[in-house]
Amino acid sequence: MTDQRPRLCSRALEGHEAVTTAAMKSRSNWAAVWLLLLLSYQGTFLWGLPLRGKHHRLHEHAPGVRTGALLLSGPLLAWTRGVTCSYRSLVPVVAWSVARHDYRMEDGQVRAERVRGRITSSNNGVTWSDCHVFVPGVAEECPRGTVSCSDGQCVSNTLLCDGQPDCVDGSDELDCEVIIRMLEYLLPVNSTLGTSKELELELTVQVSHVILCCVCRLQDSSPLECVAGEWTCTDGQACIPGTWQCDGNKDCEDGSDELLGCQRKLKCDEDKFLCRNHHCIHQKFRCDGVDDCGDGTDEEDCAVKIPSGKDCTLEKRHFQCTDFLSCVPLENVCDGTPDCLDASDEGPLCNQSHLMCSTYGCDGECYALPSGPTCLCIPGFVLSGKFKCADIDECQQYGICDQRCKNVPGSYKCDCVDGYNFNKQLNKCEADGGEALLLFASKKDLRVFHLQSRVYYKVAENLDHAVGVAYDGKHVYWTNLKDQEEAIYRSLEDGSNVELIVSSGLRLPEDLAIDWITDNIYFTDAENKHIGVCTNTGAKCAVLVNEDIDKVRSIVLLLSEGLMFWTDWGENPIIGRAGMDGSKPVAFVSEDLYWPNGLSLDYPNDRLYWVEAKFSKIESIKLDGSDRRVILEGVVEHPYAIAVFEDRVYWSDWQDREIESCNKFTGKNHTVVLKIKKNPIYSVHIFHPSMHPKVTNPCVGGFCSDMCLLGPGLSYTCACPQDKEMTNDKHTCRDVFKKEMVLVGAGHMIYKLDHNILGKQHVEELNIHAVYRIGGLVYDSLKDRVIISDVGNNKLFFMNLKNRVITPLVTENLGSVESLAFDYLGNNLYWCDTKMKTVEVQSLNTGHRTVLLKPSGDVVPTDVALIPEQGVMFVAMRSDHGVIIDKMHMDGIGGRTHVIDSDLTGPHIALAYDYDLDRVFWADSGRGVIESTSSDGKDRHGYVAGQYAPNHLALLGVDLFWSNWNTPRLYWSNKYDSAKISRIALDIPEGVERMALAAVRGVHPGSSHACQHNNGGCSHICLVSPNDVICACPAGLVLESGRTCSGHVHCHGDEFQCYLDNMCVSVKVRCNGVKDCPTGEDERDCPKECGAAEFRCHNGECIDKYLQCNDVMDCSDGSDEDCPKAGGDCDRDGWFRCGSGECLEDH
Repeated sequence: MTDQRPRLCSRALEGHEAVTTAAMKSRSNWAAVWLLLLLSYQGTFLWGLPLRGKHHRLHEHAPGVRTGALLLSGPLLAWTRGVTCSYRSLVPVVAWSVARHDYRMEDGQVRAERVRGRITSSNNGVTWSDCHVFVPGVAEECPRGTVSCSDGQCVSNTLLCDGQPDCVDGSDELDCEVIIRMLEYLLPVNSTLGTSKELELELTVQVSHVILCCVCRLQDSSPLECVAGEWTCTDGQACIPGTWQCDGNKDCEDGSDELLGCQRKLKCDEDKFLCRNHHCIHQKFRCDGVDDCGDGTDEEDCAVKIPSGKDCTLEKRHFQCTDFLSCVPLENVCDGTPDCLDASDEGPLCNQSHLMCSTYGCDGECYALPSGPTCLCIPGFVLSGKFKCADIDECQQYGICDQRCKNVPGSYKCDCVDGYNFNKQLNKCEADGGEALLLFASKKDLRVFHLQSRVYYKVAENLDHAVGVAYDGKHVYWTNLKDQEEAIYRSLEDGSNVELIVSSGLRLPEDLAIDWITDNIYFTDAENKHIGVCTNTGAKCAVLVNEDIDKVRSIVLLLSEGLMFWTDWGENPIIGRAGMDGSKPVAFVSEDLYWPNGLSLDYPNDRLYWVEAKFSKIESIKLDGSDRRVILEGVVEHPYAIAVFEDRVYWSDWQDREIESCNKFTGKNHTVVLKIKKNPIYSVHIFHPSMHPKVTNPCVGGFCSDMCLLGPGLSYTCACPQDKEMTNDKHTCRDVFKKEMVLVGAGHMIYKLDHNILGKQHVEELNIHAVYRIGGLVYDSLKDRVIISDVGNNKLFFMNLKNRVITPLVTENLGSVESLAFDYLGNNLYWCDTKMKTVEVQSLNTGHRTVLLKPSGDVVPTDVALIPEQGVMFVAMRSDHGVIIDKMHMDGIGGRTHVIDSDLTGPHIALAYDYDLDRVFWADSGRGVIESTSSDGKDRHGYVAGQYAPNHLALLGVDLFWSNWNTPRLYWSNKYDSAKISRIALDIPEGVERMALAAVRGVHPGSSHACQHNNGGCSHICLVSPNDVICACPAGLVLESGRTCSGHVHCHGDEFQCYLDNMCVSVKVRCNGVKDCPTGEDERDCPKECGAAEFRCHNGECIDKYLQCNDVMDCSDGSDEDCPKAGGDCDRDGWFRCGSGECLEDH
């Protein structure tokens, strides 16, 4: 069932899809936010006034409701099945219309002291009801500054919703989501009923402030059904993820998820303390004066601590008794009164010690001890020798300053890098210039959370599988992991203008990082086992690091040093480091790692942070490789990504589907920032201008021809895309491979796909007006032109790829040509004509054509693939008997060999030959598979399965491309390994069922083959054969002396002469319904059709069927007795041979 029950508002922030434009684009702090709550009851409205200190936005699309709903940064208005007071706070009011009131008459007027208003608005099955307005009691009910409990008791308004019940009945803590403080004395309510005294009349009440509690009900009488993995609240009103039970936060309105079985369910590790709210904290945080639980339980029942061990030292002004049972403050030592149980703090030398201190010569302070006087230094100094004090370098103490630390005599001074201001009160550096944005990917959408104002909205939604996310201040970038469509996208910060940046060569791009200096995009690819970089348009890409990489996951850039860091959780897990140009790759951290996941840099503090998923902990290390520390462990479930900002670290928890935060030095103040219900949270990214300091761009003036990358020491390196190589000048790239592209023909359109191994697939649409419907395409690599078959008009055309001029090639005597093949040695064009049932060839040297193959019966050639170097071709044919693939000579001479004659379904078989593998690939439309065989036809291997009617193939570089029936997508995969399939959607016109493919590999160099020199000495057609060349003649001519074609053929008596085609066919095929003469002469002037009970003689005569095979020649040509011997097998499977020799179907 579709879940229409967003979780309760106390957990914050999921499901609010729409915000005002101003809120979406605002990054600055709000001094005052206009609260606009427009609710209707019988034509009256409540308008909100400015409310300071809170941040609001309008929720425009709550399920089933079109009116606005009030949202706060802490509690948010949510929709649940049952009654939930999901928002309660003090709200300024101008006027409120109510239908119920408590009042008393005084001097003919009504004085209302407690007013309750109800607003009901029903839309699409959802009723917004029970919005109560509480005006805390005044006058005689309760004294000024107090509120009334349900039982009439009065308590201070400062105790309302403070977490502790003060009313006897506990009503002051009911339906609370935030602590409510009265902002000012509530003015008495004065209203007039007029002349009527009926209570039911509408009453307009003038008040200054009210406490607003809105309750939302989903009107659904069906029983609540929670899906697998969800937990049902005991009130039956909501479903929550099972992981939210007993996690220390109330998700059910009745709090049952934090009551039932939680003490039994939740246990902390031995070194952890279990808080009352079920959080686990380190024991070392217990009784340290800081509320680490969040509910204060870690600071309860704390006895006065008696310093012992390392805390009982002279430097800390304490004396360790010799029995080690007590620790005494130094001021109590040698004071004449024993404080130690063994009196070791007093002794005979105490008086002498007091006297000696005056002349002892201490730099700091002198203390009398039972063992004699001793020198101690004032705070900030340490004893150096016996008398002298040396300054302590406090800056060496971990975490003493948020960013920069300067040591001064006896103390230290914290400072901040540019872009930050030091807050002395909080002892932290705060970013200057607006608030920070936290972006995260949650599979189906990208979301933004303002860390200060807590404004929360979606940037993009309805995504396929978003994982990595980054933001450079102009564009939001993300990676898509949808199978076969792995890509990198970007959009503007409001989600508009979505662009596809990288669409080819990606297999598992989990993370990305943006170099805001050069605008290059860096990304990891675990399946390709490399780190790549692309220009910000995706036009040019390069692989930087692909050695010693296994399962690379996260990547961060240290732009000020031209360095990059990455995590690899493969067989040898490491955190790697290299120059941003891929130079000098090393293992930066290699010990005590198992599943290193997300990475983040604390730029001002020169530290690298990462999350370890296997050991559930967060660690950091200095950028020089020293001072590795564990920040938090044990309480982290499955951390995926991490980000650092100011004094806090933020991370996503894959298992709990939440973003959490803690102090970046101590791990304390661990909080849940936000939590979502459905999808895991992947990458987390924080953006603030202060994190992008100004850095000089060394690429300016570098004059790199293609790509410029930052290098170590903020140097620059010129780089080349994968199809180019660097020249000796180290700045210019030159082509290594010929320009390659795939042409897709669909309808009257050709789509030119510039195929990049890694990068953006550029598609150009060409409207071919001269063509009605493209059936086949092939590339003429000698003249750099494409040959097009138009099955709509039964013609062949040339198209020049440079100027796109269309020239007719064949305009007569064509049937349906959907398969073309080019012979680049003989400069010949081959095709299959399914209507004429022929395989034909035309010399592009002379323009003459001839038929090479015309199988007998119902056999139809459907596709042809050439191997010019071997002089052979593979032909796919179909008939009523099935589908086969035959091998034969390209000159058509000699027999045919059945290469594949089983497990083929068809009806269409597409063929393509790959020179590198020396294999012929075929696609079987009926079985939905692509397979291959060696050129000798002696093996058979599967390539891919599960396709929907693949019908065209093309090979280009290392990739095999194919199209599927009635699918507007182009598919491809590595021809050596089909494990990863990619695809791209094309804007194919509606109604086009088949897409023809052709690979363009660049112009072939001139060949020494004889056919390319004086046409091999042939007068008409020069054909490539295994034995040099063979001359052939067009229909109607006869080859003489092996080179020249002339004259007409002479047919024998049992043959029929095709005059127009100058060829002979068996007289038996005359008038058999099949055009055996290419021009169809054998089927012209035929007698009428024979009846159902008649047999048609080969010469067209009709006789009774029972006269066939009766040993009497009833046909004048004797064809009725042309019968196989009785008992022999019939030619067709499933047919039975009669005793007379006749074949009938078994049934």
